[in-house]
Amino acid sequence: MKKILAVILAALTIMVSGCSGALSEQEYCDRFFDSYCSFLTDVRVISSEFSKIQDGGSGDCDWDKVKTSAISARSSLEAIEKLAPPEKYSAQHSEMMEKISGNKNWCDIAAQVADDRSATEEKLDELRDSVFEKSFNSAAVALIFQMKEGGLELK
Repeated sequence: MKKILAVILAALTIMVSGCSGALSEQEYCDRFFDSYCSFLTDVRVISSEFSKIQDGGSGDCDWDKVKTSAISARSSLEAIEKLAPPEKYSAQHSEMMEKISGNKNWCDIAAQVADDRSATEEKLDELRDSVFEKSFNSAAVALIFQMKEGGLELK
């Protein structure tokens, strides 16, 4: 009986001690920054490849690179979505999550264009129309500044 009571008390202590699944400030900063930088790197690759396309032709675009980068960029956004921010950053994180869907949609369209191996004018227009939520990127940059001002180290 004493053993069972000790286990129950230990479990309650862990629950009450704030083990809510939220990351520490530095751990959140590291994971967010890694994922966001990966996302931006993939976006640059996609943009660079699409810039090779002229007048709706296929140019020298590396479609496999576009597809891989689009999938990777979306995965980075999903990793950001799954982060459990500490209280200090929860409001800023929530603001970003409200604005992330346009970026995920852009990644999906880029992957679809790569699958089709053709960037018709219609698809390029769709990509332009679904361009990133600038407000998502603004919120991400604001979060980075907030972390820096809070004394956190960015890798």
